[in-house]
Amino acid sequence: MSWEKHEKQAKQIATDKDEIKILLEEADEKAKRNRNPLSKIWKDFADLMRLLTAFVKGEYKYLPWRSLVMIIGALLYFISPLDLIPDFLPFGGLADDVTIIGFVVKAIRRDIDDFFVWEEEGFEEVK
Repeated sequence: MSWEKHEKQAKQIATDKDEIKILLEEADEKAKRNRNPLSKIWKDFADLMRLLTAFVKGEYKYLPWRSLVMIIGALLYFISPLDLIPDFLPFGGLADDVTIIGFVVKAIRRDIDDFFVWEEEGFEEVK
């Protein structure tokens, strides 16, 4: 499945917090099973998960729509076993997933940094 299809699906899921919660659970389970192949992006992946979790819980309200869709799209791509490089292939099955997550992190770096500030300031309103 292409990124465009994941992005389209992400726009639909982004309006349903229950669906996002299910996606978070599935992504967390897959990440735990694949920690070694994800080692290069583990911190970035964990940051995206924490940001999205805080947003879904209603704790963090400052995530732009575009960034929300990109995070959800990346997680959908990640949990999909049949993407550009099928996950079941040894030595590289998750390489495309790592690339997509890295791309999203780079694209929304400012929003992630704003989230870090919000966390550090004790979950105060972002100014």
